[in-house]
Amino acid sequence: MAALAQSQFVPGFLKELPYNSKVMALSNEMWNSMVDSQQKELFQTAQMKVEFYKSLYDNADVWMNLDEHAAEDEKVVPVPLNMLP
Repeated sequence: MAALAQSQFVPGFLKELPYNSKVMALSNEMWNSMVDSQQKELFQTAQMKVEFYKSLYDNADVWMNLDEHAAEDEKVVPVPLNMLP
């Protein structure tokens, strides 16, 4: 079976992300071949990243405009590469 990224369950904008994601590359066969500890580690990493993104979303102080004339909804926040989903 194909990786998650090739499935119908993933929105197009996620398929077009400019980096490779461990989760998006995962297929059913790969998941099933993992031992419990590997599955648990993958799940815990995903949970940690969700919490990280929640903390960014909830902290207005870390968001900034890249252009002084940008609209309020165009603010961005830097994300470390190792925290990309």
